[in-house]
Amino acid sequence: MEALRDSVPLGQFEGIPCSDILTQAMKTEVFEDAHLREQDRNWSERIDVEECISADASECEDMLKTFAERGLFFCYAKLMSALVGKIPAEVWARRISQDVGMEDDEAQRLSDFIFQRSHKKLLVFYEDVWLLGGIERVVSVLLNGLKDEYRLLLVTSKKKNEECPEGFPIPQEALHVHLLWTPRIPLYLQVATICLAMNAAMLIGNPNIEQMFMPVYGELKGTGVKTIAVNHYFYYLPFQYKPLRHVESVRRKTLNAADSVVWLTRFSAACAADLNENTVYIPNPNTFSRMPARTVPKEKIVMAVGRFYDPLKRIDRVLSIFKKVLEKEPDAKLWLVGQYNGRMVIPGTKGKRLGKLFYELNLPEESVVFWGPQKNVLDFYLKSAVLLFPSECEGYGMVVKEAGVAGTPVVVNDFPGSEDIVEQGKNGYRINMYQGDTDEAAECIACLLNDKQKWLEMSENSQKLADTTNTETVILKWKQVIESTLRAKNPEEFKNELLEAGVLLDYDDKNDCYLRATRFLEQLFAVEKPKEKKTLYFCLLDVFYYLRGVVIRTRYLLNEIGFRRTCIRLVNKCKRKLRSVSSGVIRKSI
Repeated sequence: MEALRDSVPLGQFEGIPCSDILTQAMKTEVFEDAHLREQDRNWSERIDVEECISADASECEDMLKTFAERGLFFCYAKLMSALVGKIPAEVWARRISQDVGMEDDEAQRLSDFIFQRSHKKLLVFYEDVWLLGGIERVVSVLLNGLKDEYRLLLVTSKKKNEECPEGFPIPQEALHVHLLWTPRIPLYLQVATICLAMNAAMLIGNPNIEQMFMPVYGELKGTGVKTIAVNHYFYYLPFQYKPLRHVESVRRKTLNAADSVVWLTRFSAACAADLNENTVYIPNPNTFSRMPARTVPKEKIVMAVGRFYDPLKRIDRVLSIFKKVLEKEPDAKLWLVGQYNGRMVIPGTKGKRLGKLFYELNLPEESVVFWGPQKNVLDFYLKSAVLLFPSECEGYGMVVKEAGVAGTPVVVNDFPGSEDIVEQGKNGYRINMYQGDTDEAAECIACLLNDKQKWLEMSENSQKLADTTNTETVILKWKQVIESTLRAKNPEEFKNELLEAGVLLDYDDKNDCYLRATRFLEQLFAVEKPKEKKTLYFCLLDVFYYLRGVVIRTRYLLNEIGFRRTCIRLVNKCKRKLRSVSSGVIRKSI
C-alpha cells in the first residue's frame, strides 16, 4: 500500500482524513438518518483519499469495512474507486462481496472487468430480473447496439443461493452480475455504490415502479454519474393496478432527479412531460430483422403472446374472443405463447378462476395449444395468421411490434399508446374492449382469416410500419440521448440537442395525447366494478398489500427525513385518521 503514494498526484485529493470522518460517524446512532446521508455525500467530496491509500493494507481494509457498517457508502465508493488498479483484484472483489452484497465468484468477475483499463465510458444497466420477457429482449438489443462505443455492465437482483432462470443472451463484451437482496442495505444504495465504486459514466435504470430502487436517481444527482430512467410501463398503470398505487407518491420526485426520463409512447411521454421537464420519447427498437414478404398462411392460427399469469394481460378475453371466432371459423386454432396460471382470478368477476372459465367455454381440446415461454418466438409469428392482444394496458406492446416485423396483422385492445404501433385498418384493428364487448374483435379476426386480399395488404403494411422503428434508427436516438445527457452543461443546451435528435414531442402531439388521456381517465373512473364477496384469502391479500405499502413508505421516509421526523409524521397521520373516524361517527349519530 505504501508504494501507492507515488501513483496518486499530490494535491488531487485534499480534505479531511478518513479517521476523522469515522470518529464523527460513530457519534450518530442511526446510520439511516437523513442527516448522515447528507453528511456522507459532503464527506465523500472532501475525503483525503491519498491518506487512505498510503495507509497500511489492513488499515485501509478496516476503513472500508467501517464505512460500509456505518452506512457511509459515498465515502466507501470513492475509496473503492480510487483503489481500482492499485490493489489486487481479489482484494477489491472480497470487499464488494462482503460490503455491498454479491456472491464471491460474481464479485471477482466484476473486479476483473473494472480492473481492465479501457478508454470507453462505462454504462450500467439495472434490471430487477432477467427473464424471457419483452423488456429483457429490448435491453439485449440495446446492449448489442451500444457495445462498440461503451463498456456495458448489466446488474440484476436475486436472493442468496437462488437459481436464476436463463434469460436472453447479452453480447460477450458486456458483463452481467447479480446483487444479493439484503435487508441491511436498501437496493438503491447497493446500485449507487456499484456505480460510484466502478466510476461509471451513467446508470440506465429500470424498473421505475419499484419504490426501493427509484431513490437511486436522487442519490446519484451531482456525483458525476449521469442517470436515465427508462419506463417500460404505461403512465397510468399505478392508477389501474392496486398493488402499485404507492408508487405514484414518490414517482414524481424521484424521476425529476434523473437527468433524462425515457417513455416509449407519445401518450405516456406527453402525460409525464408536465411533471418531468427532462422527458424524452424513444420507441422500442425492432427485436427481429426485417422478414421477406409473407404469403397467406395455410392454417388459420390466432396467436397470443404474454405473461398470462398477469391479470392485466387478460387471457380471459383471449379465450372468450376465440370462442366466438370458432363459431364463425370452426377450423381456427389458438396458440398461447407464455406462462399462464389456471388458478388466476379473472378481473371484474366474483372470484372466478381462469380454469373454470376454460371449462365453461368448452373449447375443443385440439383447438387450443399452450406453448409456454419460448426463446425463439419468431417462428410462431411466421406461422400465425393474426395476433390477438387484448391487454388492459401496455408500456409499449412489444409483441405487437414483433408481429409487425413478421408481417402478421393484429387485433388489439385500444389502450392509450397503441396508436403509435397500430394504424386503424392498415396493419390491424384497435378495438375498445374495456366494456367487455368482444364481438367486434371476433368479427375482425374472422374477416382476416377469410379475406386473403385484405390479409396480404395488412401484412405488407405491418412490415412497412415496423420499419419506421428499425433497430438502427432507434439505437441512433439512444446514442444521441446518452451523449447529450453525458455532456449537457445547461438545460437550454440539452433541450436543443434533444430537439435535433427528434426525441421531444411537438405541440400537436401533446394536445392529441391530452385529449386521449382525458377520454381514457373518464372511461377508467366511470366503470362501475361489481362488488365481490371476498374470501378470507383475498381479505388477507388486501391486508398484505396494505402492510407492504406501509413498510415501504416507512423505509422510504426513514431514508429521506430520518427516524424522528418519520415518527412525528406517522403520529400526526394517526391523529388525523382518528379525528375523521370520530367525526364520521358523530355525524351518523346526529
